[in-house]
Amino acid sequence: MKPAKTVLMVATRNGERKIAKCVRSLLATEYSDKEVVVVNDGSTDQTARMLEGFGGKIRVLRSGGIGVAAARNLVMRTIDGEFLATTDDDCEADPGWIRAAIGYFRDRRVGAVTGEKIYRITNLVSAVRSREYFVRYRNRGREAKSVEGPVTLFRVEAMRAVGGFSVWTKVGGEDTDMGYKLREGGWRIVFDPAMVVYHDAEESLSLYLRRNYRNARAYIRVFSSRDRSHSLTDDFFPWYIQFQPLFTLAFGLALIAGVFSPVFLIPAAALFLFVNISVFNITREVLSSRGRSPAVFLGSQGLLFLRNTVWIAGMLVGLKNLLVRRMRGL
Repeated sequence: MKPAKTVLMVATRNGERKIAKCVRSLLATEYSDKEVVVVNDGSTDQTARMLEGFGGKIRVLRSGGIGVAAARNLVMRTIDGEFLATTDDDCEADPGWIRAAIGYFRDRRVGAVTGEKIYRITNLVSAVRSREYFVRYRNRGREAKSVEGPVTLFRVEAMRAVGGFSVWTKVGGEDTDMGYKLREGGWRIVFDPAMVVYHDAEESLSLYLRRNYRNARAYIRVFSSRDRSHSLTDDFFPWYIQFQPLFTLAFGLALIAGVFSPVFLIPAAALFLFVNISVFNITREVLSSRGRSPAVFLGSQGLLFLRNTVWIAGMLVGLKNLLVRRMRGL
C-alpha cells in the first residue's frame, strides 16, 4: 500500500510534565507521510511553552477545555489526511505502531485498527492496572467490537460517516462508544497487539479509583445507547468483568443481611469466593510481575475488590443520570 498522509494527534490539558515525551514519540514514528497535531485544550500551565519548543515540527491547535472527544473531532474536521491516529498525552507510541496497522486498510471495510496499551509498572497499584489490561487484551480476538482511544488508527472517512466521537463526555467511555458506532455503521475494527503505546504508570490509588469510577459511570450510558449485539459480545468486556460488580454488590447486601440473620452469611461467603476467583487471573499476572508473596496476593485481591466497589458506585450514578435524562426526554 502506498503511504497515505496520516495525522498523529494528541490532546492535552495542563500536560507540561508529560506532553514533551509523547510528542517526541509521535515524531519518532517510523512512517514517512505523517503530520503531528497537538490540541492544547485550554492549558493554564507551561504546556504552550513546551509545545513552542518543537517549532515547525508539529502543528498546534488551541481549544478552550472542550475535552478529548471534542478535540479529536476538531482534528478530524480540519485535516486532509486519509487516516487519523489518536493517543493520549500520558502515552508514548512505539516507533512501529502505524506500520503495524496501516496494511489492514487495504480492506475498504476496515474503519479502524486498534492496538495494545501497555501500562508501565512501578508499584502494586500500577501492576494491578497493567496486568488487568494485559489479561483483557489477551482475551481480545482479531475482529474487535470497540477501540482503545490512546492506540487507534482511524480511517477518516469512517469517522466522519458516523459523526465522529460523541461529546457528551469530555473523557471516559468515548472510545468504546466510538467503536460501537463504527460497528453499527457497518465498519470493521481490527485488533493487532503489534500496534503498541506505552502508558505512564498509574501508581496513585486515588487516580486508579477515580478513573474506574469515571469509566463505570460512562459505560452505563454507552451500553444503554448502543446496539446490544456489540456491547454484550465485546470480548474486551468478558462476562466475568461484567458480572464482578453485580456479585460484589450482592455480597455486600448478603453481608448486611447476615447481621440480622446468620443464614445470609452462607451466600455472602459463596459470593465473596466467586468474586475473588473471578479476579484471580489478574492477580496471577501481578504475582508474576511483582513477586509471589502473600502481601502481593492479598494486596492485588484487595485492590480489585475495591475496584469493584468503585464500579458499583459509578454504575449507580450512571443509572441515576440515565433515568433523569429519560424522564426529561433527552
